[in-house]
Amino acid sequence: MEQMFPVFDMETSVIEFHFIGMSGDYAVTRVKQKLEKISGPASFKSNVSEQVFVFKKNQGKWKIWQAVMLDMDYL
Repeated sequence: MEQMFPVFDMETSVIEFHFIGMSGDYAVTRVKQKLEKISGPASFKSNVSEQVFVFKKNQGKWKIWQAVMLDMDYL
């Protein structure tokens, strides 16, 4: 997503957040989020997506390691 923010002005919000579990340096969550385009190229459509994120602890900080898209609805 870091590559998108210089090109698009958008608003993001978390609709649902579910902690699934943790094992060692890994944690798994299921997240439903909304991305709304405020301005930018027409190629991006506002949406609500549901994803599973695997986080990995790296130098004491949790970072997204993998993500799987489960569902996406365009607004």
